[in-house]
Amino acid sequence: MKKVADVTKPPFNSVGKLSFKQGEEFFTGTAFVVSQKGLFTAAHNFYSDDQATTEAYFSLWTSGSDKEPSVWQLDLEQVKYPDGWTEDEELKDDMAVCKIADESFASAAIPLAVSEKDFKKPETIPSTAIGFPTDTDDMYETSAEAIATSEGHVMKGGFDIGASGGPWIDEDGVVFGITAEAEKGDMSSPLLGQQAAALIEWLG
Repeated sequence: MKKVADVTKPPFNSVGKLSFKQGEEFFTGTAFVVSQKGLFTAAHNFYSDDQATTEAYFSLWTSGSDKEPSVWQLDLEQVKYPDGWTEDEELKDDMAVCKIADESFASAAIPLAVSEKDFKKPETIPSTAIGFPTDTDDMYETSAEAIATSEGHVMKGGFDIGASGGPWIDEDGVVFGITAEAEKGDMSSPLLGQQAAALIEWLG
């Protein structure tokens, strides 16, 4: 894992820090732009263990080398998950999108392409994961091979839970996974493909 040297360059300028409140605590997550109307992240950043997020902010580094972030408070009524996430919370469904109806977001947003491909198993994908570890404002990246499984993907890596919701990008710069679990040494991603495409389409 290494610190990103310049967060103003692609694909890093499309990835931001997510701060969200569940219960009485604020947590760190990661999200990324997929449309000028919204962002993509892990579903558990908005709803986890029968506990809904009550407040959330997305910070995108958009203002150059001084790295001052632009920050938007998220409308939690404008979040969509795969069907069944709030009932079962299975890894394969751990993804969500959130609309941001703000002209300042639309002007700053640089969408990342997300693969609509449903990967064959056990296909391997050379990849880079991007995220914000907990208790830091610094963006990090780690590169490793990801392996497609029946539930999603697995990648060797060194992130902690603050990277949840961050993109996994292949050699062509296309997102094919996101960090869902990262605290056990290896990182896991939900299935994406057509399921992610449907969520992004919902953003409009």
